[in-house]
Formats: sequence, structure tokens, C-alpha cells
Amino acid sequence: MEVSDDEDEVLKKVPQANLSSDEEEDLAIVIQLSLSTLSSYHHLLATVQKLAETQTTDPKGKARKQHLPGWSSWTWSEEYLPQNMHYDIQASFTALKELENYIIRSRGWSMIVVLGLGLLLHECRHTQEYEADEAGDDVPEYLGTFILGIQVGEKIEEAITRIQAKVEAILPDDYEKQMSVTKEVHMRCLENKRQVKERREAEQARVAAEKKAAEEAWMAEEARVAEEKRVAKVA
Repeated sequence: MEVSDDEDEVLKKVPQANLSSDEEEDLAIVIQLSLSTLSSYHHLLATVQKLAETQTTDPKGKARKQHLPGWSSWTWSEEYLPQNMHYDIQASFTALKELENYIIRSRGWSMIVVLGLGLLLHECRHTQEYEADEAGDDVPEYLGTFILGIQVGEKIEEAITRIQAKVEAILPDDYEKQMSVTKEVHMRCLENKRQVKERREAEQARVAAEKKAAEEAWMAEEARVAEEKRVAKVA
């Protein structure tokens, strides 16, 4: 989806009857919080609330065209993301890049970016939890491709850390504090990478252990069957 810097209909939330603008914004925050339990995502959502409601002036004085995924919108009503996100990992990386590269200059647009990140995280969780034999009729089978799994989830976490740094850099503050924030975010990024690596290694170890256990169980079963055949022949 291509959008300009003008805050058009993509910023509009799904109409809620009898709600004030403040109540609608509170509802939007609640919805986004429910998309993921990731602490860095919640921290980013809290940070963008400090941005101005209206956009700042483009320093180049031009209405710059930018891109966002079509589903990164309050008007997206589907329960799951488009199928192509599950069949082509490059599609998910492209969407993530569009979200990360979007130039944020107001709270409204930052909320759209955070919404997109939340929907991606939410879809990754759906994918990781998918069990074909337990899925209901309303759960699409393409979740079973597992493309939107751990690998994409890690990329989203890394992108959130970088977006956090950019948002904090444009908060109204003095230069010294901005430098302190930048250093803090850099350290947070390093820590995040370390945690991501540890989770990946732990997951790999778990998969290897399960594979080994399955192989040992198979060998034990083969030995049991062979022993039963031997005893039967002797008898």
C-alpha cells in the first residue's frame, strides 16, 4: 500500500459507537497490547504515545510517498494475514522492511506501524502454535507452512529495537538526553540479540533432543519386535 504523508483514511480506526476520540485511542492501545506479550513491543507502544498527535513538517518540504503493507490498517478485518505471507518468506521480510523504514513524524502514523508489527507477531504466534490435528475448521491450513515462525519472529524483535531508537530520537528532549537514550538503545539491542541467540540455541537443542529421543524410541521398539520374533521362533 502506498501512502502519502497526509493522514488519510488508513489512520481511521474502525468506528465505535458512542466513544469519544480519547476512548477510541484507549481502545486502540488495548487492541494492540493484546496482539503480543513481547516486552519490547509493549515498550515501543508506550513510547509512541509520547509523540505529538499531528505530524511534524517535512524538512524537505515535500509530500513524500511511503509504503506500508495493505493489512497494516485499522480497516483490516480478517483474522489472519494474507496467504502469501505464509508461502513466501520474502513477503514477510518485505512487509517488515516497509514497517521499519516508514518515516514516523506523528503519533497517528506510529500507531499504524506498531499495529503492523503487532499483527505480524500475532501471526507468528498462531503459526508456532498450529497443530493440524487440533485446528478447527475455521483455522486455515496454510498456517502449517511454519514460514512465519521463529526466524521471522526474531527479525521482528530486531526491527522493533531499531524502530524504538528512531522514535526515542524524535521525542521532544535535549541533545544530551537523546545521546543517552541512543546509547541505552544500543545496549538494549545488543542484549536483545544475545537473548535471541540464546532462544534460538535452546530451540535447536530442544529439537535435537526430541529427534534423539524419537530415534532411541524407534530403536527400542525395533529391538522389542525382534526379540518377540526370536522368542516366537524358539517356542
